[in-house]
Amino acid sequence: MEESQLVVPDRSRTAGSSGLAEFLAMDSAQRLALAKDSLGIAAPARWRVAQFVAFSRPRTAIPGMLAFYLASIVAGGVSPLALVVGMVVSYHIAAIANLYNIYTDVVEDNENIPARVYELSRYGRDRLLRHTHQLTAVIFGLSLLVNPYFAGLTFLALIGCQQYSFRPLRMKARPRIGILYFANAVAYPYVSAMLASDLKLHVLANAQYCALALYLFVWFCAKGLTKNVPDYEGDKRVHVTTSATLSATRRRAATIAAVATVLVYGAIVVPVAVGGLAPKYLIALIWFPVACFQAWRLVHTVDQKSSNDMLRDDMFVSVGYLSTLVLIDRCTAASVAVVIVGFAIMLFTDRLGLDTRRTEDFELP
Repeated sequence: MEESQLVVPDRSRTAGSSGLAEFLAMDSAQRLALAKDSLGIAAPARWRVAQFVAFSRPRTAIPGMLAFYLASIVAGGVSPLALVVGMVVSYHIAAIANLYNIYTDVVEDNENIPARVYELSRYGRDRLLRHTHQLTAVIFGLSLLVNPYFAGLTFLALIGCQQYSFRPLRMKARPRIGILYFANAVAYPYVSAMLASDLKLHVLANAQYCALALYLFVWFCAKGLTKNVPDYEGDKRVHVTTSATLSATRRRAATIAAVATVLVYGAIVVPVAVGGLAPKYLIALIWFPVACFQAWRLVHTVDQKSSNDMLRDDMFVSVGYLSTLVLIDRCTAASVAVVIVGFAIMLFTDRLGLDTRRTEDFELP
């Protein structure tokens, strides 16, 4: 990778010249000032694209894509073009939310994941925001290929992505309602799939469709509780209020999230019991022991490195669970292909190190 000096006004020490180890050795205020002021390094376009992808955190965007596919096959009436465009748009809704979050949450990331802040300083914070705006415009343009209703909802979702992290709303700073907002990552695709379908509002008469939408919304609320636990100590230090820091201790926050995790994976029996879902959906209970193990890890991992490892693994569990629901409903060549694509994105980006919660970043001083 080409190295050069960061363009930082009136500063002699730069992330480009110091390297990650020295950057991590700086005190918190120095790191933060460097990240906020940096205009980025002169680097090859290939590196910049790879870093932009890493900032978008691809593994966390796959659930939205899978949720849209599942919603579409359950609803029916979604054309092949709308199906493909909808999956791409749903994937990027989450990715864009992550990109905006990287820009706004530099203070807490400086405490929790300083290696991410180092990469941000090399990329250039203002450049990241500009490129995210450009991607947002492209995704909205793509949504117009489906129909005006779908495009209108996409426009609102893109505004919602921005307002999850930015003021005036900054929904993530509202710890209780913010969890409900976060869960829209898998609930929103159900509304968009309905608008992409030729059936439109008639889809709401489909009990299975509504049961899955409600269940997955509750399921992802538990995911929201889990994701905040690893950053508990850092968020406390900088006085950031999250669903986790509402608890007096990290262990209590982890216990709440762990209990919620176990409950939502077991709760698949509820829509089956009331007739919303067919009994075949109980096959998804094969993930229940895995969820219990993940809940145990959440409570018993206390250092940042182990917590981030747990969080990365949990995304594999989430994608695996959604993939199982897809195959339970429709085990076709198309469904298998979509599942393979989801896992391929995760494995490919992991292989290339396109993640901002990397194990190796926590092995440096």
